[in-house]
Amino acid sequence: MKNITDNQAAYIAGLIDGEGTITICRQKPQKVTHAIPYIPFVAISNTNYKLMDYLVVITGIGTPRSRKDLRGNRKESWQWDVQREELRNFLNRISPYLIIKIEQAKILFEFLDTFKDYDRFNPVPLRDQALRDILCEEIQALNKRGT
Repeated sequence: MKNITDNQAAYIAGLIDGEGTITICRQKPQKVTHAIPYIPFVAISNTNYKLMDYLVVITGIGTPRSRKDLRGNRKESWQWDVQREELRNFLNRISPYLIIKIEQAKILFEFLDTFKDYDRFNPVPLRDQALRDILCEEIQALNKRGT
């Protein structure tokens, strides 16, 4: 990740508070290991691609993707997201400026801590799998519409 200014970090945090998400997606268990894969990420959505390009240019990370809405009466929108290796450093940089989504950031930090000692060759202990389930449910409850 590029070295961004405090103003840029605050701006991005404001975008996340207003137009973004900090979440954990749970996928179907893997057939071989039966482990439940999770995808932790931060994303910002907007109908203006210039914003997505700006985020990539100033941070040096993230991937803008087109999001088509099949309802027909919507403009094409874009989503910029940060995942995997870049996520912890990115969150460390912008979290001091988060207001609305600070609790989701705290949960995501705790979730990322469960990945320190494991990889695909060293299975995740059941206690960490259980903690991941709990944290995933907590963050999804915070992100639920209307709450």
